Amino acid sequence: MDEDNEDLVLIQSMVNDWIEGQECCNFKKRCRLDDATIKIGRHDLTDSFGTTSFRVETGGIFERPHPKAGTFKSSSIFDDDLASVLKHLPTCATPLFLEKLGISVDEQGDDFEKLRCWRDQSINESNRHTLQDLVLIHRDAMNKTNDSHVFDLNDDELENVIGSMTSGKQVEELTSRLGIKLDKEQSPLLKLQEWTNKCNGDERRETLRKALHAMDLSGCIVDHLPAKHVDQAELVRLAWTLFSIDVWPLATLLDIDINKGKTVGEPQMRGTVHLLNQLLKKSKGLDEHRRLDFCVAIINLGYLDVARSGYFGYDASLSELCNMTSGLSEVELVKFVDHLGLEKDVLSICQGTTGAYDNLRLMKVWRNQLRLQPLHFRFELAVGLRAVGRTEIASKILAGRHHTNEVGSSVVESICNSLENDQMKRLREHLRLKTQDDQSPTTVTAALVTEWARNWLEEFGNISVMKLFKDKIKCPENTSDNESEV
Repeated sequence: MDEDNEDLVLIQSMVNDWIEGQECCNFKKRCRLDDATIKIGRHDLTDSFGTTSFRVETGGIFERPHPKAGTFKSSSIFDDDLASVLKHLPTCATPLFLEKLGISVDEQGDDFEKLRCWRDQSINESNRHTLQDLVLIHRDAMNKTNDSHVFDLNDDELENVIGSMTSGKQVEELTSRLGIKLDKEQSPLLKLQEWTNKCNGDERRETLRKALHAMDLSGCIVDHLPAKHVDQAELVRLAWTLFSIDVWPLATLLDIDINKGKTVGEPQMRGTVHLLNQLLKKSKGLDEHRRLDFCVAIINLGYLDVARSGYFGYDASLSELCNMTSGLSEVELVKFVDHLGLEKDVLSICQGTTGAYDNLRLMKVWRNQLRLQPLHFRFELAVGLRAVGRTEIASKILAGRHHTNEVGSSVVESICNSLENDQMKRLREHLRLKTQDDQSPTTVTAALVTEWARNWLEEFGNISVMKLFKDKIKCPENTSDNESEV
């Protein structure tokens, strides 16, 4: 990422807030910051706060800096880059990848440590590899072994497929449709993994989805998003994910809450959104490959998981999430929250004024959690609902047929509550909503917007409501998560 972009304003603000909240002397604060930058592997920032060299000279306690820290630049390959590349490298492609880097595959040892040694040894060379070089070598190794591409089926998805099966008969039906012969010596997951290795890379996902669709289980793996269109709401979501991945290691060490006061539309985030817009514009003339080219450009920056998030439909709107989870009893919600990995005290935070739990608030908390890799929201909800006994709804979600295009009135009202008066007025004007006057209560406007959205969906079917919102309402100065909530 360009160091001159405006993201640094937000990072500086986060660090300043942390500094003000620490009850210790400034020297100790500087020590913690210096140690943290070394621990997260950002060796280009070593001694940025001036305490590491001082403690080395005076014999103080310090985090040992990298011996070649002075040779690292912001464009160098860091530990998290190496970890991300390895994560998306199938086992059978690893030897070829290492060979292409000149690393011996005969030596015993951890592949990550081998890559770190390779990086450290070559860092002084004039022709040392960049992160983009590493990504290209990574892609070439996978293509030559006919194995999983970043956009192909991965083991997590195959585990979801097996996890969605409720009986041995379903497993037998799926394997039969795929031409897989089961045996007692290997698990169904291993047989499915073998099948993906043998199947043509361009056909794996579609072939599997067709088989699952015939069994009413197509919702257990993600599908491609529209090839020709990437809207502004997606760019904002991806920009926040990019930013969060970059600052998460430091924030974790210093116990900084990244989500505190999260407003992705403010000037601090425009640097990343601008970068993604530039990447998108480069593929503007190739409509049928626009999303693919855009996501490949993100891969070339080293953000492989973000590219998957932009290419596949992992995300779900708040309306969908609320519709899927409405009507749960208090006992069911307690079990459900535990399945989602949320702390139980979240329920007290999400308790409404009437004593009942606020489903919208609960789904907001869960959806807005920081995640460093894509999460298939619909699948996770289906498994959770099945665990609390809501098998009928869970089956509909896994089949991709549960309230996917139904607009939640509570979500629309929440969005309207977040708008200023002039924005509310513009919203009514653009949607041609007739009210008594410009000071109409938010609830009235929300009801009108909900009715408009439902009518629009009924008329135009599967086209995204927010695509029309984005076209009609140009409000970049307050772009936020609201755009992806409906």
